[in-house]
This record gives sequence, structure tokens and C-alpha cells, in this order.
Amino acid sequence: MAQKNVGNPSERFRKVQDEVGLSNAEMARRLMLSETYISDIRNGRDPVSPKTADNVERAFGYRKNWLLAGKGPPRKPDWLPEQAAPTDATRVAEQSVSRVQPRTAYHCELCRKEVAAGLVVCPHCGAALIWPQTSD
Repeated sequence: MAQKNVGNPSERFRKVQDEVGLSNAEMARRLMLSETYISDIRNGRDPVSPKTADNVERAFGYRKNWLLAGKGPPRKPDWLPEQAAPTDATRVAEQSVSRVQPRTAYHCELCRKEVAAGLVVCPHCGAALIWPQTSD
């Protein structure tokens, strides 16, 4: 199936989201972004950042160059969903939680509210909590 080259990064981001069939809330969770930021990208109020494009490439196989500049094919030809990098909030946090520093509370990077040490997901906004690594 031939892919139509969509005009700007916001339109291409919207196309990716529509093709993977995720709501703004689920897309935000998978990319570890706020739902507001996803909405702002979709509506052209915020640009697609290179970091977001990297996360989209790892999570869904859509090329960063295509998403940002419309260059090249949209997807990697050999990419399969099971190759997705761990951008899912729970999986990333689970990998990091074993390296928690001995503190009683931290602040969520997304909503800036205080959360107890050792939690995997922020109870306020649902963002992944990636804890600082302890020095070995």
C-alpha cells in the first residue's frame, strides 16, 4: 500500500496515532508525555520534538526523519510491534525501581507533585517514575 506523504509533523503525528489506534491518554502513557502535550501536537499548537520523534520510532516503528521532515518511507520495513522499545510507563519504571536511592519522597517529573519513594507510577498523573541511580 502506497503511503501518502502527509504535509507537516503535526499531521504526520496524527496519522501515526490514528494508525496505531490509541487515544490521547494511551499515546501519552506509551510515550511518557502529558495528554495535553499530545493534544497540542495533534492540533499544531506544539511541534513534534526530536525526543518525541525518537520515542515514536522506538514504540511504533515510524521513522524519525519521516515524522519530523517527511523524508523517506514512514515505517521501517522490517519493524514488528514486538520489537517496540520499553517506552510503556510501567515497564520502564520497573527496570529502574531496583536502583532507588534511600529517600522517602520525590517529585514527579511530569506533574511536579510529591510521590513516595519506590512507586512505579505517579498516583497523581499516571506518569512513569524513573528513579535516580545509586552510585556503585
